[in-house]
Amino acid sequence: GVEKNLKMLGKTFMDRAKIHDRLAMVQQAGIETFATLMFGIPGETRAEAEETIDWATTLPLDYAVFLNFTPFPGTPYYSNLSEYGTFRGMWSNQAVSFVPHTMTLEDLKELRVMAYRKFYLRPRYMVRRLTHLRTRDDWSRSLRGLVATLRLRPAGISPGGIR
Repeated sequence: GVEKNLKMLGKTFMDRAKIHDRLAMVQQAGIETFATLMFGIPGETRAEAEETIDWATTLPLDYAVFLNFTPFPGTPYYSNLSEYGTFRGMWSNQAVSFVPHTMTLEDLKELRVMAYRKFYLRPRYMVRRLTHLRTRDDWSRSLRGLVATLRLRPAGISPGGIR
């Protein structure tokens, strides 16, 4: 969600305004929208990650997933891993496996919980989702998601993933 970090990842074709407009068009066409957002990009600060969370709450999204940057083997960041941060011992974007020099492990854990809560527990979002629930499955899935979001804790995010 921060231009500097998009450039760091080579996502120069993306522009925040265009992303918003295109998501709005998709949603207006009646198609559910989904985004994956990432924390722990090399050089990213906690303030920038919080800006990404705030930006996500302004997007016309039905769903969002918040993952951790992971320099998998074969990627440009893997070859210079220690230059960018510390590897935590497990290759996963669900777990905190990489901590950039500009953040702490605790920052990354807290950011994931903060992101899910800020995104999914907004009153406006919840009301909009309620108006789209049609089937028993919709209600069940939404209730499970709400309970999972309320149960998230930073201590539950580890190199083994979210528990």
